[in-house]
Amino acid sequence: MPRPVVMGLAEMSRGDDIWRCFDTFDPVNHARDRDQADTYRVEPYVAAADIYDEGQLTGRGGWT
Repeated sequence: MPRPVVMGLAEMSRGDDIWRCFDTFDPVNHARDRDQADTYRVEPYVAAADIYDEGQLTGRGGWT
């Protein structure tokens, strides 16, 4: 997650929003079970640079 976003939210005392953002960007959350891992198809311990959102590849991670 971009540091300026975290710092801005922290300055506004928005801890819940920081956690929600982290939870969204955390790659582990894209592969919590076998079906999700088969869809995501990239390493669940690194962030994908992009995730497809249309067509047959929806949910699949791009390059890491």
